[in-house]
Amino acid sequence: ALLKLLLIWKSQLKIALNQYNKLQHQILHYMEQLFSELIQKYLTFEDVPEEFIPEEFVT
Repeated sequence: ALLKLLLIWKSQLKIALNQYNKLQHQILHYMEQLFSELIQKYLTFEDVPEEFIPEEFVT
């Protein structure tokens, strides 16, 4: 009986981990979108404070 219970827990844990990984992936994707939107908005402005501009873009 205990073994059966452990197997059930194992499969539930596997499902939970799977869902967690999917969620993590979605959050990462959302963050990437957010950052690229922010970058696009800021690159169109010329009055961005210089400390926010990466060195390779400073002329």
